[in-house]
Amino acid sequence: MTATGTPVSAALASVLASGRAHFNARAAEARHRHPAFDTTGFAAFLRTGVDGIAVSVAGVAPERTAQAVLAAYDMALELVAQG
Repeated sequence: MTATGTPVSAALASVLASGRAHFNARAAEARHRHPAFDTTGFAAFLRTGVDGIAVSVAGVAPERTAQAVLAAYDMALELVAQG
């Protein structure tokens, strides 16, 4: 589940859980660098954008799901930080 409690796919949830400390550190860094960082918008981006990527990659190349999620997560952080 994301911060809003809306469930995400098992593919995304698994990657986020396995790298929780890393993902939390990346989000904290973004909030520190961008005080107006929209955490609600970021959670929505994870649900509506990153989750679909995780599901798609897991369906064709499950061994690459974590890499794809990491890249998409970092892009989502950057895009949300830019507003």
